[in-house]
Amino acid sequence: RMVHIIKLKDLESISQALQHSEERISAMAIDLEGYTNEVFCRVTNSSVGQAAMACAPTSSCLAMVIALSEIMNHHDLHLPAAAHNMRLRLRKDAELCQRLQGMVSELEENI
Repeated sequence: RMVHIIKLKDLESISQALQHSEERISAMAIDLEGYTNEVFCRVTNSSVGQAAMACAPTSSCLAMVIALSEIMNHHDLHLPAAAHNMRLRLRKDAELCQRLQGMVSELEENI
């Protein structure tokens, strides 16, 4: 798994260093933001994503998907691989929801 994350200011700085026009930089930022929202919000619109969003309803789609991916590595939670079982755990397990909320909050601060 690999996801590249860059802050908008850093993208703009790199693009300026590469001598892209302001118009091109703005268009690129809009395109990337749209693509990011489309891809990650599609995931959060899945049944598992919707159950996860109920745990942290103010989360961005990007933060939620990354947090869901990361929480699958928390072996102490014994998370199921099957979607229907994961939905049930997200709806019924307060500890899982709290841990997911914390991860999302941390991601929101850093991305």
